[in-house]
Amino acid sequence: ISLAVCFASLLIWWYTGNPLIALFMNLSVYISGYIPTIAKSIKNPKTESLSAWTLFFIGVILNLATVIIGNDTGFAVWLYPIVLVATVGTLYYFLIRDAGKGRKNKLKKVNKNQVNQNQVNQNQVNKNQVNKNQVNQNKVNKKLVNN
Repeated sequence: ISLAVCFASLLIWWYTGNPLIALFMNLSVYISGYIPTIAKSIKNPKTESLSAWTLFFIGVILNLATVIIGNDTGFAVWLYPIVLVATVGTLYYFLIRDAGKGRKNKLKKVNKNQVNQNQVNQNQVNKNQVNKNQVNQNKVNKKLVNN
């Protein structure tokens, strides 16, 4: 269906001479194909490569930057980069959000392990102090008995 719509958009562009209609048709195909990718990435973000999407997102930002720098101010020129930034940015947001949750969980585990280690160390210090106090008390008791 997507390929047929894209082909139809070319025919409509050729027939009407209006590229904006073809652009809207192609963007609708692009967005309709992107929606399942975003949905899948929300449900199971580990299936997507964060590094690949990072590079893609940087690319679409640079694409938009070239349009901003350029002299052409036509709506059709701006529309495609804006749609790309919006769609790729949405997907990238969900991937980063999930990556951040993974880091927070790792930090919680590290902090929990650190707390447990600190408790063990404190227990050892307390135990050593009790043992020293007992030894000192025994020495005092022996001196008192000997005197």
